Amino acid sequence: MLYELLYSSVSTRNMQVNELLSLLHQARDKNARLGVTGLQLYRQCEFMQAIEGEEKVIRSLWNTIRFDERHFSARVIYEGLLQKRGFANWSMGFQDFAEVNTANLNGYSSFLEKGFTSETVAENPSTARRLMETVSEFIFDR
Repeated sequence: MLYELLYSSVSTRNMQVNELLSLLHQARDKNARLGVTGLQLYRQCEFMQAIEGEEKVIRSLWNTIRFDERHFSARVIYEGLLQKRGFANWSMGFQDFAEVNTANLNGYSSFLEKGFTSETVAENPSTARRLMETVSEFIFDR
């Protein structure tokens, strides 16, 4: 059965573009081997990521991710069964919000200004999930 997990975390430091791209390529390689797809957003030291695949694989991957020393405050926003992949086109899609004029996104809301790790995200998991879906339509894939 397909399973998805959406989480947020804070990087231990502001990551440079080359570091983010290196992380992206590592994730893509690993995810391709595991049959995992997803999308990762980065904004001012904050990550929000959706991963999807077989439940056992996703739970195992989460146990690795949450203990990664490059970030802290990793917390699940949403998890559950999935009828079909939402990010099937990417072993890992990525967008750095520093490069996006968020006001130009269809359906823009101030939700984006509060940060991925705020209580607002935790209290509105469906809004966070819709944000990921909206962003996936505008991604500047690398």
